[in-house]
Amino acid sequence: MDTIAGLANKNDWERSLERIEAWFQGELLDRPPVRFSRHNEEYEHGDLGSANGTLRERWCDAEYQVSVFEKRIAGKAFNGETFPVFWPNLGPDVYAALYGWELEYGEVTSWCRHRPVARDGAAGLFLDWTGPYLRFLKEATELALERSKGRWWVGYTDLHPSMDCVAAWLGQSELCPLLYDDPDFADELAPGACDD
Repeated sequence: MDTIAGLANKNDWERSLERIEAWFQGELLDRPPVRFSRHNEEYEHGDLGSANGTLRERWCDAEYQVSVFEKRIAGKAFNGETFPVFWPNLGPDVYAALYGWELEYGEVTSWCRHRPVARDGAAGLFLDWTGPYLRFLKEATELALERSKGRWWVGYTDLHPSMDCVAAWLGQSELCPLLYDDPDFADELAPGACDD
């Protein structure tokens, strides 16, 4: 197993990782790995941070996101194979947004504002390396790494390339007919996704 930095607030982290590794190898140590969490619990901020600003401002504020996470895990027990992990996250459509689409924000998720893709297709699509979404992800990741000090690990954002990305760009109501009416164009937008 590769070397992984320990966690000061989880003294059995090494054994937990051994259980996970064994499970992935189809083996069992003393018991199967167990993770304890509730769906979307990471968005239950309560009074952990200032709710000032728009949803977009809160989603895109690295200091706010890391501070809320830090307060949420303070004094918490991490049982079984549950680990404190900060995920720099802008929602499931962030990969699509990195190509210039605009994200809209809700309390617990975000989504792309759908728009057509020109028929010249993928040739006109380029990842925006200087845009606000990638800038936020970099800033939040660096801030979380700086502040973690062995108390949590830092993950990476939710990435949905290929046909998920095309669905975010166009919307399902446009994508589904496109798959039937113009599969070549769909394959140009997500190469290989339409293969048998």
